[in-house]
Amino acid sequence: MKVKIHALFEYLLETTEAAPEAIVGFSLSASPKLGDYLADLDPNQSLDWNGRDFRGLPELREQVLAQAGLTGICTPADVLITAGAAEANYLSILQRLQPGERIVIETPGWPQAEVLAKAKGAEIVKVARSEAEGWRLPLDRLAAAVTPGTRMVFLTNPNNPTGNLMSAAE
Repeated sequence: MKVKIHALFEYLLETTEAAPEAIVGFSLSASPKLGDYLADLDPNQSLDWNGRDFRGLPELREQVLAQAGLTGICTPADVLITAGAAEANYLSILQRLQPGERIVIETPGWPQAEVLAKAKGAEIVKVARSEAEGWRLPLDRLAAAVTPGTRMVFLTNPNNPTGNLMSAAE
C-alpha cells in the first residue's frame, strides 16, 4: 500500500485549524539540532565543537591545576578533561601502556584497570590489601612490586571496593 504524503498533508490542513507552518514534517529534510537552538540563544552554548579544544575549556583546565595545587608545575596544555573517571582510566591505560609493559595494580581494586591492561597484553602485578591489615595499602609490598620496567601503578583512593582512604603520609 502506497501512502501519498502530500495527500496526507493536505488532509491534515483541511481537517485541523493548524497553519501549515505549525505542522512538523518528518520528511527526508535535515532535522533541527539542539545545538542550533542553543547557538541562537547564546553562541557560547552551541554544541558545535569545531574550533574548540578537545582537551576541555581552558578556564576549566586552569581551575583543575589550581585545585590540584599544580599551577606553575604544569600548564593547562597538560590537562585533559574527560567525561568521568572511567574515560580517564580508559584513555590513560590504553594510550600509555604497551603490550608486555608492567602495570602494578592493587587488589581488591577497581576492575577496569586489570581488564584494560589484559586487553593491551600488559604484564600485571598485583599488590594485595588485606582485611587483617585494615585494608591499608601495603607500601612495602607496593615498593617491591615496582621495578625500573614498571610503566604504570594504578591505585584508587579511596580504595574501591573497601572504601579505605590513604593518609597524607601514605
